[in-house]
Amino acid sequence: MSIGAWFGVLILRSTEGGIPANLRFAIGAGLLAGNILGGVSGAFISSLGSHWIGGVHNDAGGLLFFGWSRTGGDPRVAHFIGLHAMQAIPVIGYVVQRLAAGRAIIWASLLLWTAVTAAVFMQALAGRPLLPP
Repeated sequence: MSIGAWFGVLILRSTEGGIPANLRFAIGAGLLAGNILGGVSGAFISSLGSHWIGGVHNDAGGLLFFGWSRTGGDPRVAHFIGLHAMQAIPVIGYVVQRLAAGRAIIWASLLLWTAVTAAVFMQALAGRPLLPP
């Protein structure tokens, strides 16, 4: 377990005051989810030895700014999306912290974030680019 995931667990278990419960939940869950989703996809990239799955094994024609493959699968997309749960889920939690349905919205956001990460990971494994040329 990474230190970020451990901090997420500690925050989830905390009962200290000062931070609204929904925001504390979003921070802890975001850290935990980001470390798990980003860690799994990152470990997979490391096990491959490269980030190309099919397509042209060259970053020259990659997606502008990111360099993600446009001819084959690229698990770096899932890694990017998964890692950024650490920022997005707490921001969502901040926005909905005082709503009665805040916890449900945070859970829905976590599930959606996980589903999107899994979908782009499966797309990469199938050798299909995020945005074909």
